[in-house]
Amino acid sequence: MEVLEKKHEKKNLEYLLSLIRYYFNTAERPPFRHSILKDTSFFSLVKNLSFSGIAFLTLSRYNAFKDSWLERELKNYYLHDKHQDKKNQKVCEALSHYVEKYDKQIVFIRDTAFKSLPIYEQGSRFSTDVDILINKKDLFHLHTYLREQGFLLMNTDFRLAGKRELYTDSFYDILPPSHPPFHKQEVINGTDRNYRTFNYYKNAFLEVHIPVPSTVEIDKTTYFNYADGTLLTPEFELITQANHFFLHLKYNETQKNRHKTFLNFLKRLTDIFYLLYKNPDMQKVVDLSIKYRVQHQTYYYLLLSKKYLHFNVPIDTLNKLRKASGIMNLTALGLLPGKKILRDKHTPPVSFYCNNFLTLKKQKHPKSKKHHVNSKEATLLLNILSQTDVYEEYRKKLPDHNARRLQSLIKETATDGLFYHKLKNNPSVSKETLCTLKRGYDAVVLFDNILQTSIKDLMTISVDKTFIKDSIIMLDHNYIPGTRYSCDVDILIRPEQVLVMDEKMKEKNFLSDGVEIPIPEELIQLAFKANKDVSRKKHHYEEELFHINKYLFERSDITQSPQHKSSKNHSQANNAQEQAFYEKIYEKDKADQYNRKRKIEITQDKSINYHGENGSYIDVHTTLFNETPLFARTCYRPETINISDHNFILCPEDKIITDACHFVLNFNKHKKKYEFQGFTKYLIDYMMYKNTMDAGKLLKKADKNNCSAQVWFYLQMLNDYFNAGISKDLINGLKTNTNRPQRILLNSINGRKLLFNKRSAGLILYSKIYLERGILSRLLNYKK
Repeated sequence: MEVLEKKHEKKNLEYLLSLIRYYFNTAERPPFRHSILKDTSFFSLVKNLSFSGIAFLTLSRYNAFKDSWLERELKNYYLHDKHQDKKNQKVCEALSHYVEKYDKQIVFIRDTAFKSLPIYEQGSRFSTDVDILINKKDLFHLHTYLREQGFLLMNTDFRLAGKRELYTDSFYDILPPSHPPFHKQEVINGTDRNYRTFNYYKNAFLEVHIPVPSTVEIDKTTYFNYADGTLLTPEFELITQANHFFLHLKYNETQKNRHKTFLNFLKRLTDIFYLLYKNPDMQKVVDLSIKYRVQHQTYYYLLLSKKYLHFNVPIDTLNKLRKASGIMNLTALGLLPGKKILRDKHTPPVSFYCNNFLTLKKQKHPKSKKHHVNSKEATLLLNILSQTDVYEEYRKKLPDHNARRLQSLIKETATDGLFYHKLKNNPSVSKETLCTLKRGYDAVVLFDNILQTSIKDLMTISVDKTFIKDSIIMLDHNYIPGTRYSCDVDILIRPEQVLVMDEKMKEKNFLSDGVEIPIPEELIQLAFKANKDVSRKKHHYEEELFHINKYLFERSDITQSPQHKSSKNHSQANNAQEQAFYEKIYEKDKADQYNRKRKIEITQDKSINYHGENGSYIDVHTTLFNETPLFARTCYRPETINISDHNFILCPEDKIITDACHFVLNFNKHKKKYEFQGFTKYLIDYMMYKNTMDAGKLLKKADKNNCSAQVWFYLQMLNDYFNAGISKDLINGLKTNTNRPQRILLNSINGRKLLFNKRSAGLILYSKIYLERGILSRLLNYKK
């Protein structure tokens, strides 16, 4: 039997289309369908297709919709989208000011281009960012302006290849020869990695393109030729929107949470309404489509809008575009399932069309030199980091070295902030190197300040939480801001506190991604313990969801559950204020008879990702480790230290265990080039964190939790490369408690390569056996 989302998907799409037509005044008012209030399937479709705004604004005209659970849910997302629109508008105003002040060329593209129209209603069209196109020669100038305005370039963990062609446009040099290379900028290569974009953030996202990705050859200069100020002409904008529609169709292999996904095609189809509002010359649209060989794309894009949304597309235009399209292309287009595409469903005909008719031009990227891990620059880097006091400045004269290579290695290990602190007063360091390190240091300081502000807000939330990973370092009074790159704050809470935490995070203006997902396994188990009659196999359905919801929120059942009783390291949440809060949520949820938990996105490692207004990211974990073969049977309960009301940190021994386990778990990212990194940074965390470790206690805890191998390897790496001075008795004790297959494989890993983010055969084999599910992991993953 299908779950509700699948069972009612077709009729829900039909009703959503009728509401969209009514919203754009292209059809009569449809009767209200009361069935959308009886289950969550319609809400699920609307949310997944990013149509909360239009659905809320349209359904608000019906009396039956008012004061319902669906109204409250959709309004929550509508207000969020409206707020995002306002933030995006401020970004556009800043860019318009830049154009006026410096007389530079900027073109607003995609939905940014029509959101200033008088007919556009804020919050009706969800957007994550502002997209602009610039000339490559203006990149450095715009970057400098954005930095002055407080914009932060996202993800500075990667280094932009210092290639001359990036700094030139035709024969025009962007930077004077004396200027330091344009380092410290991450190049986001895009889904197909054949175009460059730069992502900035300041309460809203800005995506700077050089050039715009396309399924055909449309040169960047062509966009500027068809630009009227900062906007494209209506005719050229329409064909580029059609091309963008097919570009996302090409990326049908894109995966999210291991599921193939499209990217909101119905939302992109409604954009035609605003394009037609600009009164484009349809004959010019036909001519431009033929000129740039996108006639079949424009035809199908307009055809779908007329067929499903009843937009006023002239029949004559469709006929001309169809006549100009090839027979084979039209035949393949005719096989495409229109409604499934609008529901973002992947089908074989789509793959066939994309593979045979949407061949993207691959841009050649200059090959960067591979810096050998045994070079003298790599040795110098490790020697500097191996000082007893990690914050001590390095006063010795640097030996002869290649400055560019040293800068590259520092960047690859994400230690530029720390190196700037160590070398800023060293006279033997070149000005170019110091300037490069200073840029990275400034970016880390800026993000440190953002995260510190978020930590202060988090500490005021009256839910028991444990700060983990590098968050503990940031709470240490010895920590010097800017010396450790952190992208987020990690905290750990009890699973049954997820909903309470979500409510209180929203009060502090932290928002989750809001994706609908199944209930986490821990919450389901709590419900089963409270009510034995709920069938495990039927928890997707309405009645079972209500039972799970009911018993989840009942305070007496949660506090009596074995899982809650066994949590000895957290204070008992039994004060009157929190109990009243539980009861308030329970009564509200009981009245709705729906599970609010479905609005919270939980990743595969059971963490909820939040972002703050200031650009910070918060990972709220309900468990410490991924469900890999190593930890599938381990129920790890760390010992904590209370630092203030409701706030805890891990004790030194558990801090080392969790850091060691996460260090090894990251081996599993060896297939992903831009995620397999940071190993040097993770080891330096041990040197930064001032602790009084009890060796005997650590040895017992590691053995009890079946992680002696990970802790042994982690501490051995610290001794080998950073002179950490860890007791040999402790390391030998951990090694003795490690089963032989693990010990052999870990010994085969090239530690020096690992520090510079290089894979080795031993690492890949260890990952396949111990970190990926399979027959080998079942045979060899045993405790001695």
